[in-house]
Amino acid sequence: MTRKVVLAIVDGLTPTMLEASLGTASAPWLSRLVEHGSYRRGSSVFPSLTPVCLSSIATGSFPDVHEIPHLVWYHRGEKRLVEYGSSFGAMRAAGARRAIRDTIVNMNADHLGRSAVTFFEALADAGLRTAAVNFTAYRGRTLHRPTVPFLEPFVDRDRVAPEVPRVHVHDRVADRLPGPGGAHGAEGGAVLDQPPLAAVVPDEVRDLVHVGVRPRRERGEADRGQ
Repeated sequence: MTRKVVLAIVDGLTPTMLEASLGTASAPWLSRLVEHGSYRRGSSVFPSLTPVCLSSIATGSFPDVHEIPHLVWYHRGEKRLVEYGSSFGAMRAAGARRAIRDTIVNMNADHLGRSAVTFFEALADAGLRTAAVNFTAYRGRTLHRPTVPFLEPFVDRDRVAPEVPRVHVHDRVADRLPGPGGAHGAEGGAVLDQPPLAAVVPDEVRDLVHVGVRPRRERGEADRGQ
């Protein structure tokens, strides 16, 4: 029987804050997890902002692959600023309706790179069921429409979780582990083999999904051939 996995993310919790709270009454359950599991520090992608980091966690790739570059960025195709909620003032300036749509709908429907594969997609392709709660990079294989009444005026019900073209389940991030090719050498890893997922995904799930990575040159030639 396949074991279940829960990936919980505490947004904005720095290692210094966590370590100062361990063993105190302010963080009993986190202390319990550390006591009965393992704990180590990791390195963030840059910039270390919520939509960028969550997209990297979901896809195992850097922003050059998943294409979510910042909390606020300029969309050349639409000639406008994309605002994911950097502040209430910024959202008002960009337009609250537009900012909510960008964060809840467009980030997954349009902005998240098509060459990146989320673990929701990879696990669905392997016949496993996933769910996301308050996770901005939620793109999967199944269309889900919003049912929260106050959100309906802000979103296009048919575009919350788009049907994206199925691809061979490659992480498609180029050479991100140190190897013979240098700091980003040709020896890469796969979505489920990268921290933090490597620490929590059971071996039988990882073996079932069979996600891999191809070098950038090989991917480019194959993509041009398509």
